[in-house]
Amino acid sequence: MLRAIDFHGLKGVEFSKGEYTVLLIPEMGANLVRLANTRLGAEILRTPGPGEIETFRSRPQVFGLPILFPPNRIADGRYVFEGRTYQYPITIEREGNYHHGVLKSEAFLVSKARETDREVMIECRYYANAGNDAVYRDFPHEFKCKITYRLTAEGLEQEVVFFNRSETRMPLGVGFHTPLTIPFAGGTDADYVMRLAVGEEVELDGIGRHGPLEGFVLGTFPGAFLRLAFLLMHPRVRGHAGHEAGVLV
Repeated sequence: MLRAIDFHGLKGVEFSKGEYTVLLIPEMGANLVRLANTRLGAEILRTPGPGEIETFRSRPQVFGLPILFPPNRIADGRYVFEGRTYQYPITIEREGNYHHGVLKSEAFLVSKARETDREVMIECRYYANAGNDAVYRDFPHEFKCKITYRLTAEGLEQEVVFFNRSETRMPLGVGFHTPLTIPFAGGTDADYVMRLAVGEEVELDGIGRHGPLEGFVLGTFPGAFLRLAFLLMHPRVRGHAGHEAGVLV
């Protein structure tokens, strides 16, 4: 099932496969705000309720699957890369940080949508250029961001691809700020375990800020891209005195 819906005044795309139903809001950073297992009655992600839409508009990072670009906190809102200074506005005054970027709030376009016997696929795109002042003003690189969601009977896959369309190399860091509804399949908070595969660690300071992004570089156009994948498999529930449930990420 694949259909357009109104979600408390926002344009949404709802789709289902097997036991799963999801809801995507392209105009708010292509944020997938709902992932539910209908058989278990499990609402896995934090979804904004009717009284939380204004909070969602102002702080989309606390709902669904928001994309953070640049991620984390940047000390003094400034870093230098290959002799160029990038300056962002301070968004947390008490810490002197810029945090989470604005791509999470920008409108994406749905560029592809299809349903097969195996999956439902939705692709959304965002183009950064001089005409998109919200991003380009502080990060003067032309780029394309493509977010693809694939829903099957086994679970949800999110793929994020960045294409550098500018004439210079651009620094790149991407984060995911995913609030889960715990517990979502019975049991207590202590019964839930998240497992992550760590490829490379970036050291932060005591308040979650990172320094220069020298290790995160996207080359020049044409053909330079970075692909990231994020997978939410169905919860594994084992019955005993309580429950054990896990989300494989």
